[in-house]
Amino acid sequence: MKIHHKYLLLSVMIFVTLLTSCNQNLANKTNDSIVIDNEIIIQYTDQTMEPFIFPTSNPGFASIKGRLIVLNLSMLPANEDAIFLVPINATDQISTIPTFQPDEVPRAVVDERTGDFEFQDIEPGKYVLIVLTQSDAQIPASYKENGSYVIFDINESDIDKTYDLGDINFP
Repeated sequence: MKIHHKYLLLSVMIFVTLLTSCNQNLANKTNDSIVIDNEIIIQYTDQTMEPFIFPTSNPGFASIKGRLIVLNLSMLPANEDAIFLVPINATDQISTIPTFQPDEVPRAVVDERTGDFEFQDIEPGKYVLIVLTQSDAQIPASYKENGSYVIFDINESDIDKTYDLGDINFP
């Protein structure tokens, strides 16, 4: 009978230790709620998380930054920074989205934890933001405000600056 009490006491001590550990882990986290299509999604953010450091552009080039918000989880972007900047002819009217080879166009550096992305060493020109999905589909991202494709110009005045696209929806 005495052995039974020892095991019970040991089990209670282990449980209390685990519970205390869990509470300490949750104490370092905050929750942010996001409402998408009338559904509340709670995300926990670890306050002890190391900040993500983006590389900086070389002098004479522009940087482009933004945050990708994935609206349809069945169309997740591919792993390894699958946001691309595809140059387009400034005089052409866009009727179809150009296809590209991922190794031939600028690829963003992405903080996969938050969706923040940044391109470095971008020259002046007209660009469209395209996301490569896990199924290898090349799909343009859209502006959150109006739903139009993310097509924009980098001008000479943007050199040595960071052009902020803001929150971008996908797809």
